[in-house]
Amino acid sequence: MFKRRVRLSSLTVLASAVLPLTVYAYPPDLFAVNELHFDSYRQACGLDCILKQRSVQDVVTSIAAGMGMNPAYVKVGLSMAFPPSRVEGEDTYYEVTYPPGYRYCSASINIISIMSASDDPGRGTLVAASAQPTLLSIYTWTGSPHAGEGQSSAEGWAKVTSIQRKYYEEFKNKGVCSSKGESETREFMRCRGHDCSEAHEGGNVVAGNAEPALKDPPSGY
Repeated sequence: MFKRRVRLSSLTVLASAVLPLTVYAYPPDLFAVNELHFDSYRQACGLDCILKQRSVQDVVTSIAAGMGMNPAYVKVGLSMAFPPSRVEGEDTYYEVTYPPGYRYCSASINIISIMSASDDPGRGTLVAASAQPTLLSIYTWTGSPHAGEGQSSAEGWAKVTSIQRKYYEEFKNKGVCSSKGESETREFMRCRGHDCSEAHEGGNVVAGNAEPALKDPPSGY
């Protein structure tokens, strides 16, 4: 009986030596984040032009800090092409697509400045944003000024966070990602003039707070 116990103990020691002491559950690039700057010139500046002023590492570090996690879990959406903003009269349309293999997690819109040519509340500059199955869309209406009126303009930032598909349900349940269905389109911002400031869709809980393991680097980093 004593010998049998010794054998079991030896097997336990051997198993401990072979198996890793820590198992990292999450891969690098768990999240993909893209930013879009829209401005009074009704043009889109995505990461392709943002990175002319900031390095990739600076962007990733800044985003990861805001999400409370190690930068290894974040990639910037360099593969997500920004089509030129589409201008149709007083209407301007912007789109941010999600990268292949990822699905929508959360988004935020922050208005830097907004001006309306008219004092008429019904003619104030309009900003709207909606999360859709494959992209985030932003719409602005900047009314052409009548005689004696000033300038209409809108400037702000949009940030879209996507997550690798297999982890969406987990992080939805943890309050990090939107609980809305993937096929559901929902408008989460529509405002005019000085009523515009910021709006959020999903992402109520910071990723690093919801899952403390994300504060440490994944295996191999």
